[in-house]
Amino acid sequence: MRIKVLILIFALCFPGWAADRFVPKNAVSTLPLDAGEIEFLQHIDYIGVCVDPDWMPYDFVTDQGDYIGINADFQKIFAERIGKEIRLVKTADWQESLDYAQQRKCSILSSATKTDQRLAYLAFTRPFNVYPIVIATRNDQPFIADFRTILHKTFVTVKGFAALDLLKKKYPSMQILEASDARSGLEWVASGKVFGYLDTVATIAYQSQKHGILNIKVAGVTDVLYTMSVAVRNDQPLLLRIFEKAVASLTETDKLTILNRWIAIAYEKKRDHRLLGYVVLGFGVLVVLLIVRECVVRRYRTKLQALNKELEQLSNTDALTGIANRRFLDHVFAKEIARARRYHSNFSVIMLDVDHFKAINDNFGHHAGDQVLKELSTLIGYTVRTNDLLGRWGGEEFLLLCPETDLEGALRLAETIRLKVQLFDFGIPQRITVSLGVAEYRDSQSLEDFLKIVDAALYAAKASGRNRVKAN
Repeated sequence: MRIKVLILIFALCFPGWAADRFVPKNAVSTLPLDAGEIEFLQHIDYIGVCVDPDWMPYDFVTDQGDYIGINADFQKIFAERIGKEIRLVKTADWQESLDYAQQRKCSILSSATKTDQRLAYLAFTRPFNVYPIVIATRNDQPFIADFRTILHKTFVTVKGFAALDLLKKKYPSMQILEASDARSGLEWVASGKVFGYLDTVATIAYQSQKHGILNIKVAGVTDVLYTMSVAVRNDQPLLLRIFEKAVASLTETDKLTILNRWIAIAYEKKRDHRLLGYVVLGFGVLVVLLIVRECVVRRYRTKLQALNKELEQLSNTDALTGIANRRFLDHVFAKEIARARRYHSNFSVIMLDVDHFKAINDNFGHHAGDQVLKELSTLIGYTVRTNDLLGRWGGEEFLLLCPETDLEGALRLAETIRLKVQLFDFGIPQRITVSLGVAEYRDSQSLEDFLKIVDAALYAAKASGRNRVKAN
């Protein structure tokens, strides 16, 4: 009762912050509206807004019908910048406000989070405020470092609160009950009926103090954010565009001025320092929990990045030789062709094949054949430049991509490789040689056509007696 009286006193002392309608000082919009948006505003008398009547410090409707709170201050700014009256449409609770919006009894909701269900009748501006959804538990519960470890618990939130849909969508197995208001939800936690209440820090701090529910605390942070957007009936796209511009016009100074006003004045003016203490404590706990959670998330993120890097390397690497596989070669080829076409740069490709490789497998076994391929890839790797890419094209066939290299340069490199392979001791009583086909890329060629040209050059090298280099 004392809180209600103090709210009333506050509203009487600061009449500019308490009203059921926000009428701009002049009817001229300061926003960059187009002709269609201006005409739309000229044909309506006011913009009806539905709110949560008991969601301090964001929304509150006093017994006298005055609308105050953080969102009320934002609506006042919107009314002034749009140049049109925003008038409160009174409802009994948040669920009725959602029903009114669906029935087109009001044009906007002061703030709401986008959910799949609401998109059936609402459209949403960009967020003008973002808050993490936190968990309030009894004081005897430990603090929660990782929200995912308590998903088996039972929670409660206010009926119609977007956190319900967002959490259910992300964690379908969560058991979340619905209370008619914040007071009921917090009392369920205090009595042990449920494990935790889900809402924002400021709401939990205010409601617990207002209703004398003091055996609870903010114990953890979920990984879901409550984004405050203006929700506009989706059959009025022009009104959505107008509010989108109004939200975009907000500066950080606008936001901080409003938030500081309600933290510093709405609480301190009541001379109830316990409430301020709860708010400060709540935000302090939130900061600590966010730091702890960030440390945990960072540790897992580092592990995940390392695993993803290893997975990427495995998916791009030939298992036998350790060089690039055909999948990765295709990817680099596409990028190199795009670069050549854009900047008119050149590159060449060398395709090489081990001569009589089947005989190596037949005479010395597949293990010897595998060893030849591994040593061959190592030998070529030492021969080429660091920006050249060597990969296994398939079987005993290799492909070497040489950026910024013309045909003449690629031919010299191919001949160097041929000679080194011919002279290298592969550890088996059979001389190993390779045949090589070389081609330079031309702007108009597709990857498929270019590879056919390289393949034809390799075929010509093998047809002319093997251990040859041929260009096409």
